[in-house]
Amino acid sequence: MDNAIAKGQADQAPLSLASFISYPYQNFQGVPVTQFTAGSPFSVRWDSNGTNFSLYVNGNSQPLYTGNATSTDLPRGLQANTTLILEADNGEDKRYAFLTVIISNPVLTPDTIWHDTGTMTNAGTLDVKGSLYNTTLTFGSEGVLNLGDNSSFQGLTVSQNANISGATSANNLQRPPNSNINDLTITNNLNADGITIAMIGGGHLLRFGSAFDTVEVTAKTDGFAIITINPKDCDTNVWSSCTITYGFQQYTVNGMVLEEDSTADIPQSGYCCIPIRNGDSWSCSGTTSGGDRMPMISVFWVPLGGGSDSYTTSG
Repeated sequence: MDNAIAKGQADQAPLSLASFISYPYQNFQGVPVTQFTAGSPFSVRWDSNGTNFSLYVNGNSQPLYTGNATSTDLPRGLQANTTLILEADNGEDKRYAFLTVIISNPVLTPDTIWHDTGTMTNAGTLDVKGSLYNTTLTFGSEGVLNLGDNSSFQGLTVSQNANISGATSANNLQRPPNSNINDLTITNNLNADGITIAMIGGGHLLRFGSAFDTVEVTAKTDGFAIITINPKDCDTNVWSSCTITYGFQQYTVNGMVLEEDSTADIPQSGYCCIPIRNGDSWSCSGTTSGGDRMPMISVFWVPLGGGSDSYTTSG
């Protein structure tokens, strides 16, 4: 009997363990994969001549699987990146293999961070996928705040520059020293206590003279068409007239010097201001009765907002 036992031990092949890999759930004919989403099921398989196997999660003494099969399923998946440890046993020896499974969307523990008092400092990057609730959120001089869609604030205070490329809606927006906003929608009130908001750009003198042909103007922003006629130092009973045509309306302004008697004249200045909508076209023309010294007509375009590219002309 002793000789038989000794002979059996001598004839037993060395314990082997190899090809420990993960697959899509119950699909060992597919391509092996090592990355899954949190909680998604998958399977593992290995090659071995052992007789008993135990599968562990690194750091946990309770096995996920024990048995003599060379594969097993993990129907509940994993929640975070995990190293699996496989133990093979043939009754005489043991071998181990390791497999790291990557979870593309790991579930963090804890999934909520509460910080009620004091200051929480993060020197690196704070990436929040869900909701971020904070009474005061402060960024340093090099800090950048990137917000996704549908970000909302009860109150937003920016002490440095604010560059907003998309549409901005606000119930309570406190303006920083320098704001560049392409599209700002105020749903209730805009409070600008103690600061100056520049809304009107510089005026553009389109025509100046006593008479001129019709000029067509197309507004590229909201603004005002303004006419002034100055009769200073003009001959008496000589007039100049300017007409703005906008939509189906005509607005005519006259300027002249009336002779009251041989010793006194009455200058009559002309002025008109017409609001123009962005994208609309309007026209103006000037005429005069003629004479040596005629009232001078000035036609201005004053856009709302800065920039010089606020209109085009033709004619």
